[in-house]
Amino acid sequence: MEYKGRFYTAAVQLSRPAPTYHYFQITIIQAGIVHTRGATDSLITVPQHPAYKDSVTTAVRAFWLGPKEARPASDKDLMVREIYRVANDDSAPSRVVLGVDAHQVVSTSAAEMLADLEKSRNCGQDLGYQ
Repeated sequence: MEYKGRFYTAAVQLSRPAPTYHYFQITIIQAGIVHTRGATDSLITVPQHPAYKDSVTTAVRAFWLGPKEARPASDKDLMVREIYRVANDDSAPSRVVLGVDAHQVVSTSAAEMLADLEKSRNCGQDLGYQ
C-alpha cells in the first residue's frame, strides 16, 4: 500500500505545472578542433588498410598524424573558459559556435542549406497546405 501512495503522490506532482526553478535552457555548442591528449599522446595508430588507400581517410590520417604545428586548433583552456561562460549566461542563444574553424564549417553548411531551400521553393506548392 505504501508503494501505491508514493506512486500517486508522484503522479499528482507531475500533473502540476513545474516551478520556475525547474526551467531548463539547452544550448548546443558546436566547437572546432581542440588539441587534447586524446588526439596526440593517447592516439594509437595502425597502418591504413589498402582498401582505403585512395579515399578521404588518407587526407584525414595525414592531418592527424602530421606535425601538431600544422594542425590549427583552439587552445583547450580558452575553449573550456568559453563553454563555462556560455553555460552560465542566461541570455545565451540555443546554438553557439566556438572557434574559427567551426564558424567556417557552419557558414558553409548554412549557405548550402539556403541554396537547396531556394532551389526547392517551387516543389510541392500544390500539396494543399492550409
